[in-house]
Amino acid sequence: MYTERSKREVRDQIRELIERDYNSPSVVVWSLYNEEWGIGGHYEEAEESLWTDEEKQQYLAELYETVRECDSTRPICDNSGWAHVATDINDYHRYFVSPDRADAWGDDLNHIIAHPADNYGATETNPDESPIVISEFGTWGLFDVDWFRDRYGGEPSWFDHDFFDDPIKRPAGVDDRFENRFSRRCSTTTKTSRPFGRTASSSR
Repeated sequence: MYTERSKREVRDQIRELIERDYNSPSVVVWSLYNEEWGIGGHYEEAEESLWTDEEKQQYLAELYETVRECDSTRPICDNSGWAHVATDINDYHRYFVSPDRADAWGDDLNHIIAHPADNYGATETNPDESPIVISEFGTWGLFDVDWFRDRYGGEPSWFDHDFFDDPIKRPAGVDDRFENRFSRRCSTTTKTSRPFGRTASSSR
């Protein structure tokens, strides 16, 4: 929750973290917020988003300067994922099912590179001067499905988790999806019985 108390405690805790860990070689960046948790309205319905709330943007820019004064040797990320305001790293959180949505992922990467400012709610720092980092990427990727089925004695429960409301986000049904995809793209070649996973000649 974003309150005067929460802002005060964040400032105090960050100062304490820097004082404690300043000389630790494993600390390479100070990250102040993540995905608007505690500052924006992405997850808190009653809160206005960091994308549009000028007061929150000003607070975050001031917090960035406070941390910069405490440690000028490390980069600072203001709100990891999106809605940047004042940051040394323009980072993104992207979740594309792969390779179902490989084309969409490629288009997204092209847009990110061409339009870095689109990931900013305000530009207290220059988007063109910050490195672009995909700091989160996931959902699920193409893996050895047969191995998983052997390991679990069938399909694991998470293959068809209700959390993934869009069927494309679920590994369940992957055989049909990729057999059809394989057939469309490779109609001039011999279609195998399985587009991925182990075959009779596979060895481990």
